[in-house]
Amino acid sequence: MDSSEKAKGKEKVETMEVSETISSVGGRVTPVQQAAFPWRYPSYGHNNFGMNSKSFLEMLMLDSCFILFALSLHYNPVKVLPFVGGLEDGPWAPRDIVGASELVKTDLLLLNSQIPFFILEDVFNMQIAIHPNEYIYTEGNEGQPTIRKVALKFFGTLGLECNGSNDTETEEVHHLLHLYHMYLKPTKHRAASLPGDTFIIINPRRYLPSATELQRKSAVNFKVKKTVGVPQCVLDVTTRKSGDIQVPALGVYDHTNILLHNLINFEQSLGNMDSYITAYVAFLNHIVQREEDVELLDTRGVLEHRLTSRAEVVAVFRQLHNVIDHYKTPGYLASVYEEVNDRCTSKWRRIYADGKQRYCSNVWLSMSFVAGIALSVLALIQTIYAVEGYKRK
Repeated sequence: MDSSEKAKGKEKVETMEVSETISSVGGRVTPVQQAAFPWRYPSYGHNNFGMNSKSFLEMLMLDSCFILFALSLHYNPVKVLPFVGGLEDGPWAPRDIVGASELVKTDLLLLNSQIPFFILEDVFNMQIAIHPNEYIYTEGNEGQPTIRKVALKFFGTLGLECNGSNDTETEEVHHLLHLYHMYLKPTKHRAASLPGDTFIIINPRRYLPSATELQRKSAVNFKVKKTVGVPQCVLDVTTRKSGDIQVPALGVYDHTNILLHNLINFEQSLGNMDSYITAYVAFLNHIVQREEDVELLDTRGVLEHRLTSRAEVVAVFRQLHNVIDHYKTPGYLASVYEEVNDRCTSKWRRIYADGKQRYCSNVWLSMSFVAGIALSVLALIQTIYAVEGYKRK
């Protein structure tokens, strides 16, 4: 299916769904609400495509209804089963949305496809008033559904995971991408803040060796970060006293490049400390330079990629390197850069890494090294006994 056919298919889906939603919601839009929409229309900005407020609102309603339709498919299994099982064959093929759900999610997070969040919120609230069971919660007691909860749960399978909830219910949200960006904000669950977390480091270090270089030359290992009962976000990169770098698992899929690209573009208007996606991707770009870096991080459980080859993973981060504003790095990871670079320049760590690489790089060398030490100890003991025996004579 070419791009024009896909666009026509999506347009049919939107048209069918907007008709269904407007037919149920339209009766609840009071004259006061109708007057409120044009009043809020200028808050979206000046890029209104030459439309008047009424036409612009109709376009936003069309997009809003499609978004809510996609969300409802994710939450309402009664809607999904007929399309998955092929029992229903509508002219607009909503089962295609179910089958390509990850692509739909990425499409809804494109920076140039965002619509005002208040439109989504208003239509969602009207829809909930009509169909209170439209969004079914199956895990725990999550209370009254809101568009923020529903959307974040919908986008929670894109590979950028957070098991703790940032407070996104009270802050002002401009659009869905803004909401998702707020959701990914690094958590503050560490017992004591590191210097780079609370103070801006003057002239920070902006370079890190690759993952294999760190392991081979400085004995710096990577560990997948797993916490139980503590909020954690995929961006929570930390260091340990042992010298290890702890990184939460990151899923790299076909849509990861587009997703991170849009988040980085969104951060162009933000300050350095708020551009945490930019800082995180720059960190990954440093440690993932070659295919062996991907292999190492994959073995450690840090990278979980579903691409056809390791070379594709390297290509993803090289492409993202071109859109990073490096003046915004290292950002919230400044303390990690400082500590890792200090370990790289440590003479003792280099000696330790060299010995580890030379004598313990594989199982057989390790066994030979241990056996050699054991034989040396036994020979020393034998010599001591021989000397003691000679003295007694």
